[in-house]
Amino acid sequence: MRDKAVVSAVDNDEVWVLPMLGDACAGCGQAGCAKRGASFRVANSARHPVQRGDVVVIAASARTKTAQGLFALLFPVASAVLGYAVATSLLRLAGRTAGEGAKALSVLVGTALAVCVVLLASKRMPARAEITEICDNAHSQSVSGS
Repeated sequence: MRDKAVVSAVDNDEVWVLPMLGDACAGCGQAGCAKRGASFRVANSARHPVQRGDVVVIAASARTKTAQGLFALLFPVASAVLGYAVATSLLRLAGRTAGEGAKALSVLVGTALAVCVVLLASKRMPARAEITEICDNAHSQSVSGS
């Protein structure tokens, strides 16, 4: 993710931005434009001197993207393997032999449960975007335009 956004509020270390859905939004002065989404909080770990009205570039951190990708890929695979092992063990304890159908069903159930967990986790732990640069500084425009 690498997008432009307009700073809507700055409060100490927290910066709130409105995403811009098109380059035409950069020159638009309307605060409640229908082409903008809901505001959200971003990190400013580089301590860029931002203020309300600045156009900034935001991006997800590489570490966060890597962790989310690994979780989304490896957890369902591990759950499918675990489902296979559990079905085999449970049927063996019951004195039965696990057939191909039971094994396949347990793999599908394990995968389906893991996909649900991944979807819920992604909704509860959204990626935190970070300000990478300032494209258009509202303060410099008002100073240079005077």
